[in-house]
Amino acid sequence: MSVIGPKKILCVGMMTCDAYFYGVSPDYFSREVSVNSGVRMMTGGDATNVSIDLAALGNDVKLMGCIGNDIQGDGLLKATAAAGVDNSCVVRRDGVSTSTTLIVYTEDSKDSGDRHCSLYHGGNEHLLQEDITDEILKSVTHLHYGSFGPMTAIDGPELKTLFARAKALGVTVSMDIKGMNHDFSKLMDALPYVDLFMPNIGEHRAITGTDDLEAIKAFYAPFHFAAMAVKMAEKGVFVTDFKEDIILPTMTRQDEIVDIMGAGDAFCAGMMTAWLDGRDLYECGVLGSMASRACLMTEGASNWRAKADSLAQEAVRMGFPVKGF
Repeated sequence: MSVIGPKKILCVGMMTCDAYFYGVSPDYFSREVSVNSGVRMMTGGDATNVSIDLAALGNDVKLMGCIGNDIQGDGLLKATAAAGVDNSCVVRRDGVSTSTTLIVYTEDSKDSGDRHCSLYHGGNEHLLQEDITDEILKSVTHLHYGSFGPMTAIDGPELKTLFARAKALGVTVSMDIKGMNHDFSKLMDALPYVDLFMPNIGEHRAITGTDDLEAIKAFYAPFHFAAMAVKMAEKGVFVTDFKEDIILPTMTRQDEIVDIMGAGDAFCAGMMTAWLDGRDLYECGVLGSMASRACLMTEGASNWRAKADSLAQEAVRMGFPVKGF
């Protein structure tokens, strides 16, 4: 059941500094020295992205991750505070480097998706379940964990314990997955405590062994999620509460896409906002899709800014009627 009233949300997981390099020579590794056309440092990581997106949508948000006592960590704290996120729970550890992703666009990159990424996990591997105290959980009404995979100190039995603690305190739980090639057997024991589950089609396939939507839904039915989404990129999104199924088309034209980083996280923030506001399944899917659209049309993983009400108004103009927020 959704939480109607003040939406106090805790985002736990990856905090990453994204370093964009543009116009890099395709034969970079065969040269001793080369130049590029531009460099930008931006916030990244699932927890960082979703917390900033949720704050933009008008929610009261806390962020919790682990970063180092370094320049990248300083930048993440400055940027999240400027975005209206409460980062007082973020853990900083000596001897740990802040996670950083290198995102390289070569001179011949065809589009926003034609890039090369290299991630250093850094502090993301050092956040502990015990860092997330009952006092912190009692201060919120909802917990979002979107970083299963890289958070090696939490994933597994620790994740089940975290979710069980949250539910015992009356806190609802949402979850996303960070990519594939992970040991999903560590996930199964935590799923009965999840209310909203929102991975993309590839991640669902890696967990269930299928990309058939009915088979995916049947696989998860025993976990009794309140709602689930299957993000399908250009094919749109499938949302279900296991009584009603809705497929929404993609709301972003290919020529409108500036950067694909963070689009899935933006969807989670939009769907979560609508669900916590007590909206129906259709409105949850629409707001998630509109938040993802806003992100896709903006450079960076979480640089878009739009209140939930403005996204709802834009959805109506596009032919997807939803009530205002």
